[in-house]
Amino acid sequence: MKKFLLIISLVTGSLLFAQSVPTKVYENDNYSITLPEGWKVTNDSDIINIFPGNEIGAITISEYHDLNLPKTETKKFILALYKSSDD
Repeated sequence: MKKFLLIISLVTGSLLFAQSVPTKVYENDNYSITLPEGWKVTNDSDIINIFPGNEIGAITISEYHDLNLPKTETKKFILALYKSSDD
């Protein structure tokens, strides 16, 4: 019973003292991304780079428009990506 009360009090305490991080939304024609307030976003010819506040590392999103890949080629690409057989 004491362990149960200890666990409940720890969970309740962590919820009470949890910090909420202010966020902002990056809007694009095809999607939107919610990210922390201090992060930087650059858009270089539909290549989106998202940097954290310390600018170490990044998340990159590339958009390709009018990319004509037949279904069979897409399947081959995905299978090769995961090193999987055609089965």
